[in-house]
Amino acid sequence: MSIPQRSQLLAVAFALISSLAWGFWGYYSHQASRTHAAMGLWVTSVLIEGLIVLPFTLRVRPVWSWSILGVAVFGVVGYGIFFLALKVGRNPAPLVAITALYPVVTLVLEYLLQGASVSPRQLVGIALAVVAVVVLAL
Repeated sequence: MSIPQRSQLLAVAFALISSLAWGFWGYYSHQASRTHAAMGLWVTSVLIEGLIVLPFTLRVRPVWSWSILGVAVFGVVGYGIFFLALKVGRNPAPLVAITALYPVVTLVLEYLLQGASVSPRQLVGIALAVVAVVVLAL
């Protein structure tokens, strides 16, 4: 197996582990939103995450760019609004499915802002993702 193939397999393994972690995050987010105010849950979660990241700041130098600012701002905003959705919604499945459509937003932004091309396969994937959300929401 070549180095690029091995690297891609490692990337896929990391993505699967990340997906598993996000699944647990969704489960615990729903559980916590049943008994806690959305904004309190959001603030407390962000503070705990900061404490978890703190030791890494000793080994990794923080970096700065406008893109990193976008990551932080839109991540925190999306995170907080998701907690609000969980608080007012009864069924987390369609809410989680809708938020899983973020790659569609990413593709549209790449197309509109960077002039990236969207392949027919990506268009089919977008259509299937939207259908999946509709099916889960029913």
